[in-house]
Amino acid sequence: MPSSSREISGIPALDAALPALRLLGPSGFIVAHNITFRGPEYYHSEYPKAWQHEYESKSYAYFDPVLLWNIMNTGDRRWSDVKLPDLRGVMKAARAYGLNYGASFARSRRGKKSILTIARADREFTDEEMAFLSATFEQMMDRLETDEGAGLTPAELDTLRCLRDGMTYNEAADLLGISVPAVKARVEKIRAKLGARNAMQALAIALQRKLI
Repeated sequence: MPSSSREISGIPALDAALPALRLLGPSGFIVAHNITFRGPEYYHSEYPKAWQHEYESKSYAYFDPVLLWNIMNTGDRRWSDVKLPDLRGVMKAARAYGLNYGASFARSRRGKKSILTIARADREFTDEEMAFLSATFEQMMDRLETDEGAGLTPAELDTLRCLRDGMTYNEAADLLGISVPAVKARVEKIRAKLGARNAMQALAIALQRKLI
């Protein structure tokens, strides 16, 4: 499962929860919101980079019992309560990176799955911590849905339409009557508002939400 630095994500709804997630999940965590066949709309991981490399290089995603449980179910579950077979020893391998104990929170809204999975090395999550994490995840999703669209300006929507129509930044600048750096600055603001990793994901999110 991929990893990232311990900086802010740039997604306000997630950034508000990061301190609590880092405190309760010192071995790392993953948030994936609105998962589709193209991947999640929002994604943030703080699992160890070495675990990321092993997980991806050995294609553990196809055998990970926790991930499979999250895909097939909704609700809250400690990893130790997931009874699916671990045919490739994914959970044993994870323990080498401090992912000894964990919990998963899977939700489905408007036909899309969202997942929080979080880990620590020293002990199981208490009932109180499970309840807190469950509520935190619900609040995070509520805020993500409230922030959808994120107040894009008419100028930013015009810029998105240019990208939708396959224009280069130079062509968009000519059509909009602005400089290429101004187009790039608008795209960066759009990316930040939509919580996208890049311009293409921002465009995909905007199209999915029918913003343009």
